[in-house]
Amino acid sequence: MLKKACLLVLIGLFVTVPIITCSSDSQPSPSQESTVTSESNKWLELLRVIPENEDTIKAAYLSDSTLEAAISIDIGYNISNHIPIWGAGPTSYNDEEWKATLGFTKDEVSYTIYAGSLPMDYYQAVLGEFSWEDIDNAARTGPGNDDVMIYTYAGHDFYSWGEDRDMRMSKRSNIRPLGRGHRLAILGNFLFWVMWTDGIQDMIDAYERNIPSFADNENYQLLADKLQEFGTVNAFFSSESHSLAHYYELTSRENLEKNSDSPMVKTLIEGLDYEYPLISYLALATGVGKDENGYYMVIILLNNSANIAKENSKMLKRRINTINLVVPEDISWKDIIDKMEVGNDGRFTTAKLYGNAVDWWNQFEIAGAMSYQPLLVSE
Repeated sequence: MLKKACLLVLIGLFVTVPIITCSSDSQPSPSQESTVTSESNKWLELLRVIPENEDTIKAAYLSDSTLEAAISIDIGYNISNHIPIWGAGPTSYNDEEWKATLGFTKDEVSYTIYAGSLPMDYYQAVLGEFSWEDIDNAARTGPGNDDVMIYTYAGHDFYSWGEDRDMRMSKRSNIRPLGRGHRLAILGNFLFWVMWTDGIQDMIDAYERNIPSFADNENYQLLADKLQEFGTVNAFFSSESHSLAHYYELTSRENLEKNSDSPMVKTLIEGLDYEYPLISYLALATGVGKDENGYYMVIILLNNSANIAKENSKMLKRRINTINLVVPEDISWKDIIDKMEVGNDGRFTTAKLYGNAVDWWNQFEIAGAMSYQPLLVSE
């Protein structure tokens, strides 16, 4: 745990020097303004605060809360309602309680960011018009205020409660359901919320471009541009291999087969072992949008070549028309699609699926176990 002392690390003449200090009385420091504009790629603006590492490549979820609210009832899944920053539930607190706890209300959030791996090493952020004074007051007077410490890293203050990944049931609150230690920082219009000190420092470094972020990843740059063309209000990005071998490396086939009497497990295995897997691709993105034809889910695969993209479009269409959903296992993908447009554009394989498919845009994180839909499994 960081102590109430001043730490100064000199790494070299031409290297950015992170400085960690602490003070019980310091005020939040001004920060570079950061706003998602209509002229920019909103997904890249959000991806810039996610440090690129082996945990975050598995799954990153982004939501445009300003638009998502209008369609969340229809699509059945609003990422803003599910990330841990909202605690036990998005309606557990009224606005006054949220203001007292974090210094802002959910209505003030424009974008939501979540990336990493459960149960603890995940990065969370929200983007909105926040008040430094309100957040500082909530940190000093709200739940856990007797524990709060304020540290400075790379020129930015962050609030710290408890040990890294700590859990103390006596410190439970809606924002900390298990009384865990947390770290909070506000930079520009971004607010970061994680459970370990290295995590908050990584996000600060990514924001300041001291370390690579997802916005620096060429594959994600290409996917973000393509996803924005489709006008989605949320986004899932992943560079984790969706190969059959990788899946069984993470989830033992033997263990699955022990439970093969379960219709759900049987359908999962059938979807994984289906004879037409996709050719291995580099990364994927999904999202949900709405146009004059209704709600749609977008799937975008970035391939190594245009030829692979063309072949994968054929395989993806075949899989959509042939395999079942894992849950509910008695319904096929084609049963929940009113209209589909599957094709390829350069190195991209794309699919625009209208209808109830929108409810499954977030079901391609392999760590999701039984919720995982193997539609995109590759050779």
